[in-house]
Amino acid sequence: MTRKDKSITRASVMMAFHKALELGRIVTGPKKLGTFGASYLYPVFREIGVIIEARADYKYF
Repeated sequence: MTRKDKSITRASVMMAFHKALELGRIVTGPKKLGTFGASYLYPVFREIGVIIEARADYKYF
């Protein structure tokens, strides 16, 4: 297996992005994104505002 076989592709990023939008941008963890590389994409999405961190004491909508 080469390094390229393990890389995150644009398609992986787009699938994770659309999944985050389907979930209403409130994602409790990387496994909810359900794509390869989600553990790397989750903190990036949180940092740029795609994902809102779920909090029990906050009313979202």
